[in-house]
Amino acid sequence: MKKQYPDFEQIPSDIFWNNAKRDQFDMVYYNAKTGEVMIVEAKGGGSTRGVRKDNKKKRYVEQGTKEYRESIEMSMNRQMEIFENTETYQGNFEYESKFEDLISTMSKIKAAGDKKIINSIQITQKLKSDGSLKGDAVLAFFEN
Repeated sequence: MKKQYPDFEQIPSDIFWNNAKRDQFDMVYYNAKTGEVMIVEAKGGGSTRGVRKDNKKKRYVEQGTKEYRESIEMSMNRQMEIFENTETYQGNFEYESKFEDLISTMSKIKAAGDKKIINSIQITQKLKSDGSLKGDAVLAFFEN
């Protein structure tokens, strides 16, 4: 990412109080000069794109689509709201600092989405015949 997008910096995007990797973005990059956001979905080996229900719980949407991103955003915001009201969070300086970073990330994602300056890409590393990961990654761009 750094080679191809030098103006983008990775910003916090994980639900740090929960070890599950569902319902959150793999990585988020932000360009402070332009306000652009890039959502990165990482795939290794032979893994495929995920699907999930949209915000209305009516249909399945594929990873990388606007509807998928919006569903993740809604889920993250809901998780953040619940966590903010827990005893674990209250008065924990380390958590408060990380939480503020996550609030900032979600704000940047929303602003970029509203301005239509948000993109989703998939980074994939394929496997060698011996089962180890190849050294080069392949980027796939999604329409938003």
